[in-house]
Amino acid sequence: MTEKLYHADSMMQTFDAQVVSCAPINHTDTYAVVLNHTAFYPEGGGQAFDTGTLGSACVSAVHEQNDVILHTVSSPLAVGTTVQGTIDWPQRFARMQNHSGEHIVSGIVNSRHGLDNAGFHMGRDVMTIDFSGVLDSAALADIERRANDAVYANLPLQTHTPSPAKLADMPYRSKKALSGNVRIVSIDGIDACACCGTHVTHTGAIGLIKLLGAERHKGGTRVELLCGADAYADYCRKHEGTLAVSRLLSAKPSETPQAVQALLDTERRLTEQLVDLRRRIVSLLAAQTEIHNDTAIVFTDSQFLEADDARRLCTQLSERAKAALVCTGSDETGYRYMLISANATELAGKLNTQFNGRGGGKPPMAQGQLHGTRAVIEAFWLGLH
Repeated sequence: MTEKLYHADSMMQTFDAQVVSCAPINHTDTYAVVLNHTAFYPEGGGQAFDTGTLGSACVSAVHEQNDVILHTVSSPLAVGTTVQGTIDWPQRFARMQNHSGEHIVSGIVNSRHGLDNAGFHMGRDVMTIDFSGVLDSAALADIERRANDAVYANLPLQTHTPSPAKLADMPYRSKKALSGNVRIVSIDGIDACACCGTHVTHTGAIGLIKLLGAERHKGGTRVELLCGADAYADYCRKHEGTLAVSRLLSAKPSETPQAVQALLDTERRLTEQLVDLRRRIVSLLAAQTEIHNDTAIVFTDSQFLEADDARRLCTQLSERAKAALVCTGSDETGYRYMLISANATELAGKLNTQFNGRGGGKPPMAQGQLHGTRAVIEAFWLGLH
C-alpha cells in the first residue's frame, strides 16, 4: 500500500521517497516503479495522472492498482535508494483549479436546480460536466455568477474521512452508494462531495470559472467550462482573435459583431446582385446563340458559368432547338458538358466515346466530362444532326 502524500498536502511539489520495487514493462523501454509514498496523483475520478521526474527519470504515467501506485518511468531506479520526486506543477495546479471549480459548479447546480452530476471529464482543451436535467441560458448565467462569487469569497476546501455511521447521516454528492473509508471534499455552503482528487486549499486560488457553452445530451445538459490558468489562457487566445478581427474590419473590438453583420449584409446583397446578373447573361447568351439544323452549342469559361447557370442556359436553348449542348471549361482543362435532347442518353454516349469522356443521364438531360478542343467538339456535335 502506497502512502498518498497528495491527500495530506495537495500543494506538495517535491518530496523524497524510497524505491520499493522497479520492474521493466513488457515490450517498452519504460519501468514500473513503486515508492513507499508519493505525491504523484494517479489517474482517477475524472482527473488525469501527474507527470514529472523521479531522480533523473521522467515520469510519463501514474496508475493505482489495489492501493499500490505505479509510476511509469523512463529509466530504472535502484530498489532501496531514496529519490527526489518533482511534480510538473503548472500542469497539476491547473488541474486542481479545474477540479475544484467543477465541485463549485456541480454543487450549485445540485442545490439550486436539483440536478446530479452524471459525468465529468477533464480533457486536454476543455472540461465537461453532464447534468441529469435541462439548464437554460438564464440558469447557466446565474450558475456562473454564483460560482465566481464563491471564488471571490476565498472559502476553504476541507477534506475528511467520516466514520461509517457519520457518513450515513451526512448529505453529500456521489454517483453511487459508498461504504467504508470515504473521502469527502467540502466547501462550506457550496458543496460536499465524495472525491479522491486533488484540490486547491481555498476557492480564491481557482482564479476564474468560465462556462464556455452547453448542449443537450442524453436528456440532460452537457456543460463545457474552464477554470483558473486554463480559463485565462482561453481568454487570451480569444482576445487575440477578437483584436485580429477588429483590425481586419477597422472596428473597435466591442463593435466587431456589428461590423461582421454589416459585412454579411453586404455579401448577401452582392450575392443577390450576382445571381441576377448571371441570369441576365444566361438569357442574353441564349438569345444570341444561333440555331443550326434544330441544334445549338455554346462554349463558356468555367469561371463564368456555374452548374446551375449551365443547366439554365441549356434549358433556354432547348426552347428553340431540339438538341442543345453547353460546354464549360477550356481546351487545356477539358470541358464539362450539359445537353438536353429527346435522345440525350444516345448523344452523351457518342460524345463520351469520341472524346474519352464520362457521364450520362436520362432523357431529356445528360451531363459529363469531355477531353478535346473546342473546334473539334463543335464540329462533331453539329455533324450529329
